[in-house]
Amino acid sequence: MYTLKHINIAHSDERRDLSILFNGDFNAKQIKLIKVKKDSILGNHYHEYREMFYILKGQAKYFLEDIDLDHIATTSFYDREKELTLKQGDLLIIQPRIAHKAMFHKGTITIEATESEYISPEFNDKRYEVK
Repeated sequence: MYTLKHINIAHSDERRDLSILFNGDFNAKQIKLIKVKKDSILGNHYHEYREMFYILKGQAKYFLEDIDLDHIATTSFYDREKELTLKQGDLLIIQPRIAHKAMFHKGTITIEATESEYISPEFNDKRYEVK
């Protein structure tokens, strides 16, 4: 459903601190920098490709739902829905067909990357109301 890890400094010297967000395990076709102006809920959709979020500053709460398990009555809530709080330095990779929404706090800065080029919300974002 997802991969969550905290990114630490991989190398440090007198010139810089170097952190590696991904190294061969994610192939970005598009990268965005998001600066949140006010507390906001974003998302309520899914994609047919993986998406990555890295929190540079602030925090966000993500709600994930596996849409392919949603209709199976024997699947427990914990198998198909997850709630995660990401803080500075956290990296989240969401798998294809995992619906997601996020509650961002004002001042949060995040990097978002997708493994498919972004054309438009109508083309890329498959609307889905995450509970």
